[in-house]
Amino acid sequence: MSTEPERRKMFISRAVMITAVYAAIGTVWILVSDWVAETIFGEPSTFAAVQTVKGLVYVALTALGLFVLIRRAFQSLHRIEEKRRSETETKHRFGVYLETLIDATPLAVFDLEPDGRVKSIWNHGAERLFGVARAEAIGSSPDIWPGEVTSILPDLFSGRSAATEKPSQIEMRRRDGTVFPAEVSFGWITPGESGRIRAGGETGKNRSVLVAIVSDTTDQVESTNKLRAAIAEREVLLREIHHRVKNNLQIVASLISLERGRNGETPETGKGGDGTLSRIMTMARIHEQLYHSPDLRRIDLGPYLMDLCRAIQSAHDPKRRVALRFELSSHAVPIDDAAPYGLITHELVTNALTHAFPERAEIKNPTIMVSLDRSAEITTLIVSDNGIGLTEERTAEASRSLGFTLIDALSRQIGATVETTSGPGVRVTVARRRLEQDSHT
Repeated sequence: MSTEPERRKMFISRAVMITAVYAAIGTVWILVSDWVAETIFGEPSTFAAVQTVKGLVYVALTALGLFVLIRRAFQSLHRIEEKRRSETETKHRFGVYLETLIDATPLAVFDLEPDGRVKSIWNHGAERLFGVARAEAIGSSPDIWPGEVTSILPDLFSGRSAATEKPSQIEMRRRDGTVFPAEVSFGWITPGESGRIRAGGETGKNRSVLVAIVSDTTDQVESTNKLRAAIAEREVLLREIHHRVKNNLQIVASLISLERGRNGETPETGKGGDGTLSRIMTMARIHEQLYHSPDLRRIDLGPYLMDLCRAIQSAHDPKRRVALRFELSSHAVPIDDAAPYGLITHELVTNALTHAFPERAEIKNPTIMVSLDRSAEITTLIVSDNGIGLTEERTAEASRSLGFTLIDALSRQIGATVETTSGPGVRVTVARRRLEQDSHT
């Protein structure tokens, strides 16, 4: 589609062409026809008559030529005018359609000048959202923006700052002064040919229009806040549940201890009861850890196992004859896995403290090592000691004990394998291939 200067230049060039053609044909006609007439009709009277006929023929031919040229010129002008009229109608229809479309959207849509004034668009959504009528908003600067937004508008128009497609979360004001949370998007649109509009446009240098689209996010913010409050309340309730479960387990342990006292049992005569109490307290420590943990679904085995082992030592080795050493990596596991790991460690450490270092055996620097290693594929728990080791008799006895029965059952529960080696001391390795639910820990 040609522009107005191009069309004007085209009209002038056609006019010049018509004039030049007419002048050339006329000059050739006059010169050639006069020479031919004088040569053929030398008598003056006859030559005069021929001159008259020649003039009439010339007038008729030039009139016909002018008619053809002028008719073609007017047809061309008519086509141009029809095209311009069609373009004008298209622009008008598109403008009406665009205005209807913008007014129909529930979002607030308006365009801006570099100084913050509304240029020409202020839809019904903007009227409803801000309480400012269109006639009042156009050409003015409604008090709806925080100061930092108004200050960057000149930079947007000059090209020093780019309008971003990513919405911004800001607070805006209504006419009555009410402040509300809003999501604002800025973007350029550029008027094109035939009334079309294309998105993009670099800056105001190419007559692009800066458009703001605003939505009220009050409901979303309130919903988010309610959801966060509900989650926080749920976490408080879960923590309270874990706290109460821990307290209830401690009460159960106390009741068992009192019942043993009534029956005349002592630590020496009631070893099985001591194991039951210790296992109950192992479970209670899981709930205590979860009560203090930021994640109520998972527990870090490292700190949990260290705290558990020290509690076991306090119960079975109050004089600290045996040194505890730890090499524990951080490894968060679900609650369902924490209990088996805790009970397995409880049985292994308790067994080592009870049987690995008898008083009659002179063992230099008695030590129990508890390690937890987490590689890319396998999680390995190792409890080892430098005690007297396992004899065939003790191995057979241990295999029939409740503790090793528990270790075997709990290991199978979490999909782990158990390997025991002896000499010197005892080393028990519990290896578990990492599962999919552990991949993000």
